[in-house]
Amino acid sequence: MKPSQIISAADYHIHSIFSDGANTYDEIAREAADLGLNVVAICDHSDEYMAAYKAPRLQGFYHALHRWKNTINDVQVIRGLELDLLSADGKISDLDKYRHRHQFLILSAHKEVYQGLNDSITDAYLRAIDRYAKIINLIGHPCSTYFGAEWDQGIDITKIVQYANEANIGIEVNGVNLIQKKTNLKKLRYVCENVKILYLNSDAHTTYEMGIGRQHALETAKSYGCCESLNN
Repeated sequence: MKPSQIISAADYHIHSIFSDGANTYDEIAREAADLGLNVVAICDHSDEYMAAYKAPRLQGFYHALHRWKNTINDVQVIRGLELDLLSADGKISDLDKYRHRHQFLILSAHKEVYQGLNDSITDAYLRAIDRYAKIINLIGHPCSTYFGAEWDQGIDITKIVQYANEANIGIEVNGVNLIQKKTNLKKLRYVCENVKILYLNSDAHTTYEMGIGRQHALETAKSYGCCESLNN
């Protein structure tokens, strides 16, 4: 099976100075236009992530979400957020705080934030999808090996793809993870060949990564034969 929907002329996973990214909203909008993107989602990290990694949040984050407008070009800039999977029961970041402030929600797991055992991660994802399918848009980097071999072994990608498909939630090809060689390519191939909604994202933390990250995502997806006709 090939994806029935491939999100390619957009990037739905970019970080700004309001979490651990290097660039402002204006700089991201300019780079997006230069890259020929129609849509970008700035998905900064949750408060739980920032606290776990001891990364201070710049003042003005929540005000910027409402008050900033893209007056530079015609790129649609979506206000998103990368939520965190917190525990084996499927609990995720405080949705009452976030859900009404953001238009696009990524669900990801990060080692320093997730409080369960490595072998419980798959069940945690499945429970979270069951509970929050109506508001989650995307599963972020489930094929990442960034957090070590035991973490990677705890991810049953076939079950995650099955649940994501049933809930109409997308899964991404994560460009920066590919660049850093922190991707289980066998699992990523399975995603590309079996998921219904496939996003080609950069997970950029700099404007440079917006271009090279998305390029790696596109080239990898093409190499797996799921989007041969797509252009750069």
